Amino acid sequence: MNYNLKDIEKNPWLIEKVDNQYEELCILCVKKAWNTLKLIKKPTEKVIENAVKTKGWAIQYVKNPSEKVSLKAIETDWDSIRYIKNPSLKVMIKSVQLNWEAIKYLDNPPFEVKKIAAEKNEESVMYLDNISDDEKKQFIKANIKVLKYIKFEDDSTIKDILIDKLNSNEVERQYVVNFLEIRAIKMDKIKFIHKYGSKKAKMYTVDYKLSR
Repeated sequence: MNYNLKDIEKNPWLIEKVDNQYEELCILCVKKAWNTLKLIKKPTEKVIENAVKTKGWAIQYVKNPSEKVSLKAIETDWDSIRYIKNPSLKVMIKSVQLNWEAIKYLDNPPFEVKKIAAEKNEESVMYLDNISDDEKKQFIKANIKVLKYIKFEDDSTIKDILIDKLNSNEVERQYVVNFLEIRAIKMDKIKFIHKYGSKKAKMYTVDYKLSR
């Protein structure tokens, strides 16, 4: 059957009955109702892009989406990552940058992706399987709060990680503050920084104490 733009504008679901699903008509359709994408027989890249711009979840109706389309989808709705099979590294990184919870939908993400998620929120490590000791060390250096969820057999390992991190002149103020406030570490933290901390770490500690 043939319907014009006005017909589709009133009821985008009519696209299912349209014989000539030309691009302009399809674009109007997906802008009105994103999930009508599933009714379009051969959507063009432009139609697909408009659909995922309307709602990222529309990507579930796209076979083998391009990286460009995948990025547009997660930029619209970060959790549309759940519908993307075998996302590229760039797409995975973007998804966890937008929201750390995207890590829940990624199967065996590479270390780079896991580290970004851990840095953004310590809870992300709860959704990771088979974390190596090496990865644990890097997570702690990225976000000390992961110590709420990460354990080592030998406590001296944590001490070595903290010395390495706090002794650096590149240490961030927030990292020092988080170290001073975290309850998962039982020690005299002021004394620890006085002994092992860099000038910056000591300066941040003084500022922190004065602001209390």
